[in-house]
Amino acid sequence: MQPEDDVITFIDYINIYIIQCKIKLLRAMEFRFNFIMGIFLSLIFSCAAPLFQFLIYSKTNGYPGWNFDQMILFQAVLLLWSGIIGTFLGNLRPLITVVAKFGLFDRFLLFPYPSISVLITSGFGYNSFGTLIAGLLALIYSIIKLNIILHWYSILLFLVFLSLGILFYLALMILYSAVTIKLIFVDRLFMIIDSLVSFGSFPAEIFPKIIKMGYLIFFPIAVWVYYPAQVLLGRINYIAIYGAIMVVLFFILTLFIWNKQLKKYTSAGG
Repeated sequence: MQPEDDVITFIDYINIYIIQCKIKLLRAMEFRFNFIMGIFLSLIFSCAAPLFQFLIYSKTNGYPGWNFDQMILFQAVLLLWSGIIGTFLGNLRPLITVVAKFGLFDRFLLFPYPSISVLITSGFGYNSFGTLIAGLLALIYSIIKLNIILHWYSILLFLVFLSLGILFYLALMILYSAVTIKLIFVDRLFMIIDSLVSFGSFPAEIFPKIIKMGYLIFFPIAVWVYYPAQVLLGRINYIAIYGAIMVVLFFILTLFIWNKQLKKYTSAGG
């Protein structure tokens, strides 16, 4: 099997994604009550994360350099990022698992677009709408509570790091896809990714120096929540540039690994 040489433009990607979203939403609206209840429940359960942080903060000395209101802002960004990931890529990992387990990947090779693009655009998950709404509301509340003055450059930088966080997560999913297509059962890798995601739920200041450097630069989980929150608080520094560069390099590396793996793919019956 040769690697994918077809080039998909950003507009093509958006068009494919919109089509996938329409199909899933039309299916979901056939069961409107289930659709509405799913969003409502995700909105309720989204409140668990700020509550968990409140319990930790109230029973300890807190986190160095973070007061309570700032931690609420951190949790708001976490909710927003989780809602975005869940909405746009939430179904990607379970889809990849099913595709590999039941030998369905060949179907994706029949599309007129690269298979990885079709996989990524199949990641839409409407059940995370509630988390996305909760994140937006919590973020607005925190900005007002902290009297944060938003300038155009801070908004732009916030969106850049939020986008880098999505790109980093997408790179992890591409790597997961490449390994899963090869090995089929990769439960341990599944657990490792979940553990990495959980590390992103805490600020860098709580980690030892070596782990903190990895968190900020070498494997920059900080782009998920920490850097965007620091932008809003006006505390971002030059280290974030190195983290951003590592995200882009890691994304390119995972695409290379994917295409390398695709060369060796010999169909489900191979």
